[in-house]
Amino acid sequence: MIDALYYLTNFCGMHIVQLTFCTPCLKVLGMNGLDSRSALQAVFQIYYIQNETETIKYSKILAHICKEKGLKLKGMEDDVKNADYIMPSPVLTRWWTVGQAVRYILQNIEIFKAVPKYFIYGSTTKKISAAASDLFSLLKEKGIIADLKLINNFCVHYLHPAFQWFQGGDEQLGGTPGFKCRHVFAQYFHLHSILESWRHDGWKSEVNMKSYKDYVEKEGVEEAEGATDKEPTEWLIEEGGLENVEERDFNRILQEEKSNQFFRLSQESLEKHFGRYGNDLVVYSLFGEMQTAKIVAECYLC
Repeated sequence: MIDALYYLTNFCGMHIVQLTFCTPCLKVLGMNGLDSRSALQAVFQIYYIQNETETIKYSKILAHICKEKGLKLKGMEDDVKNADYIMPSPVLTRWWTVGQAVRYILQNIEIFKAVPKYFIYGSTTKKISAAASDLFSLLKEKGIIADLKLINNFCVHYLHPAFQWFQGGDEQLGGTPGFKCRHVFAQYFHLHSILESWRHDGWKSEVNMKSYKDYVEKEGVEEAEGATDKEPTEWLIEEGGLENVEERDFNRILQEEKSNQFFRLSQESLEKHFGRYGNDLVVYSLFGEMQTAKIVAECYLC
């Protein structure tokens, strides 16, 4: 008989997929927080300013910037939204929110680069003024923008499609969201193959990563100035063997190494939490969908 725990495996699928994003974000890109200089900190500061400012006032400021620059504020998708649009709280442990927030910021990056000047001196509180000053500094760094683009591409082409799949339903079982346990085996290997193709500089030849690759190669990146948390950078230098790289190439190569380590840690997290589908549960796929069973049977016979 099949172990009863088999039926519990899929319950935390969304949380496990989220971990494949959280782990590399924190270790490679750095966390947000006081004195932290990271892409996540920039995202949080934008949300903080929005959340701590009266909605009407904030909307008027965004509308003024749009008019001044001849731009239109876009939402998280490609449709145009008005200035009343609210960015979701970018909590790393919540599904969708960080990726949606980053996409929203990148689609309106020139607008958000102009936001701080309206709060640095004109804010009613010192905390908002400090947040605006921090945001102004962060968004000037090409390395921060590169990290935001890395997060965006990862979410758009890997994380969010995985979320959408797990939240979808099996049509043969009534289409109720979440009941896809019998398909998780194939989904695990699908996700694993995506991350595998991105590792070891594989992302450079992927069409889905072209916008990120072009930015890194064309713009280059700048090391964060005034950072108090140097651990992610020092760890990457040692891991990637970058101690003797020429200065003019250092920041670009460091960003490339960050990408490789990001995808490595993501894949290792996937293997750690979904690994049973590639080990002790593989044999059960022989009794599942015909296409999957046929492929697994051929592997067993080889």
